[in-house]
Amino acid sequence: MLEDAVLFLQGFIGFEDRPNLVREQALAYQYLGKVQALLGEQTDAIASLKLAIDRQETIVELSPREFDSIQNLGLSWHELGRNQIFSNPIEAEKALLRSVELIKSLEGKLNGFELSLAETCNQLGTLYSNTSRPEQAAEMYRKSIQIRETFLKSASEPQDKDFFRRQLAQAHHNLGSLLLVRSNLSAAETEIRKADDLLSAEPEDSVMRRSFRNSRFEVCNSLATLLFDKGQLNDAVTQYERALAIAKERASLYPNIAEYKDSIARSHHNLANVYMTMQRKSDTLKEFQAATDIRRPLAQSHSDDAYQQTVFAETCAGLAHALSWNGKLDEANSSFREAMDALEGLVNKHPNMTRYIASLNSTEINYGLMLASIGDVTESLAAHQRVIDRAKAALQKDSGNSTMRLTLFNAHGARANTLISQQRFKEAIVNCDGVVDSASENEREFCIAWRLPTLARVDDHRAFQDVIQLAESGEKSAEVYYNLSCACAIAIQTMKNRTLDDTAKSDLESKYRTKAFEMLENTISQGFFTNPDSKEFLDNDSDFDELRKDARWQEFEQRISHAIENSNPAPRP
Repeated sequence: MLEDAVLFLQGFIGFEDRPNLVREQALAYQYLGKVQALLGEQTDAIASLKLAIDRQETIVELSPREFDSIQNLGLSWHELGRNQIFSNPIEAEKALLRSVELIKSLEGKLNGFELSLAETCNQLGTLYSNTSRPEQAAEMYRKSIQIRETFLKSASEPQDKDFFRRQLAQAHHNLGSLLLVRSNLSAAETEIRKADDLLSAEPEDSVMRRSFRNSRFEVCNSLATLLFDKGQLNDAVTQYERALAIAKERASLYPNIAEYKDSIARSHHNLANVYMTMQRKSDTLKEFQAATDIRRPLAQSHSDDAYQQTVFAETCAGLAHALSWNGKLDEANSSFREAMDALEGLVNKHPNMTRYIASLNSTEINYGLMLASIGDVTESLAAHQRVIDRAKAALQKDSGNSTMRLTLFNAHGARANTLISQQRFKEAIVNCDGVVDSASENEREFCIAWRLPTLARVDDHRAFQDVIQLAESGEKSAEVYYNLSCACAIAIQTMKNRTLDDTAKSDLESKYRTKAFEMLENTISQGFFTNPDSKEFLDNDSDFDELRKDARWQEFEQRISHAIENSNPAPRP
C-alpha cells in the first residue's frame, strides 16, 4: 500500500510540474517524503522534503501572511529535521529550530499551533539526547509535557482525550528514558509509570487503539530497562515479552514498514541482554540470533540509513559475544567482523560523528579481547592498536571528549594486559603509561599503583620512586597497598641484575623488603584479607616468592589468619 502511494505521488509530481500548481506539488513532495521515511528510505525522504521546502519557502515569501502555507512549511522543516537526527544532527537542529520559528509566528492566529510546537520540542529533545546535551533535552521534553497537559485538560470529546493522552504519554516516556540513561532511576520510574498509566485504558477507535499499542511498545521497553537496572530480572523479561508481542502484531499488520520489523529485532536484542545477565547461555544466543536475522536484511536494503546500520552493528556485536560464550569461536569472529564493517561504513560516511567512532572502538576492543582469549595475540594487539590510533586522532580534534578518553584508557589497558600475559613486559610499558596518562583524576592513583609491578619487572627506575611517593601521600585503598608491596617484592628480584657492589645490593634489597612488608601490613589494616579467598589469592601470587624466604613472612601470615577470623567470627553454639 505504501509503495503504491509512492508511485502515485511521484506520478502526480511529474505530471503536474506547472507554475500554477506549485502548492499542490509542494504538498505532494511533503507527503512523499513522509511515506518514504516510513519505508525506511531515508535519503529519498530527505531529498523529497527539501524539494517541498524549496517550493514552500517561495510561496511564503510571496504570501507572508498566508497561515496555511506557513504551517505546511513548518511541518516540512519538522519532518526534515526528524529524519536527519541520526545522520546529520547539526542540520537536523537547524531544521527543527526553523520549524519552531515558523510555528511560533502563528501564535494567536491559527488554532492548534502549540500542539505542533509540542511535537517539535519532542523531536528537539530526541536530538539533544542523541548529541549528549541532556539538560537541553530535558528542557524540551518538559516543554512538550506542559503543552500537552493543557490540551488534555481542555479536551471534551473521547477521541480528543485519547489523542492527547497518547501525546502526553509519549512526552513523559521520552523524559523518563532520558533520566534512565542518566541513571536517575527514581525520577525515571516516575515519568515512565505516568506514561504507562496514561496508556492503560485502550480507546474504542481501532486506529487510535493501534497508536496506543505502538506507544505501549516503547513504554514496555523502557519499563523493562528500568527493572533490569534495578536487578528485577524476571520482571524485566515479562515487560520485554509484552513489547515483543506488540511488535509482532504491529509488523503483521504492516509488513513493509522497516521500523515495525526492527521493533521485533529490538525486543529480541533486549531479551538477550537480560538472559546474558541471568547466565542463560542458549537463550542469549537464540535471542541475539533472532535479532540479527531480522536486522541484517534491513541493513542491507537501507544502506544509507544510519540508524539501521547502527543497530545492526550492535546486534552483531551482541551475537558475537553470545557465540563466543557458547564456544562457537569461528562464528563469533565473523559476527564481530560484520559489526565492524557496518560501523566502519558509518565512520567513513560521517567522519565527524564521534558516536560512530566510539561504537566502532568499543566493538573492536571486545573483538581484540576475544582474539587474545583464543591465543591470537598478534591480531589482538593489532586490533587494540587501531582503537588507540583512532581515539588519539579524535582527541586531537576535541581534547575534551570524555568518551574518547575512556576508550583510549580501555584500549591501552587491554593491550597492556595481553602483553603482560605473554611476559612481554618492556613492550607493555608504553600501554601501561597510556593507561595512567588517560585515566581520570579519581582513577589515576590506582592506575599508577597498577603499573608498578610491570615497571619493577623491567627494573624501571620509576617503580620505587612511585612506591615512595604513593606511600607518603596519605592513606590508600587495600588494592593500592597490595600493588605497592607487589612492586617492592618484584624489585628485590630484578635489582639483582644491576651492576652494584655487594654492600649496595644488600642495602637496596633491605630497603625494598622493609617497604614491601610495611605495605603488606597496610593491606591488613585496610581490610584486604577478610575471607579465605583473599588468602588463597596471596598464596597463588608468585610475585611474593622472594618475601616468602624472609622470616617475617610467617608472622605476616599469622596476622592474616587472625584478620580473617575476626572478619568471620564463628557462630555461637
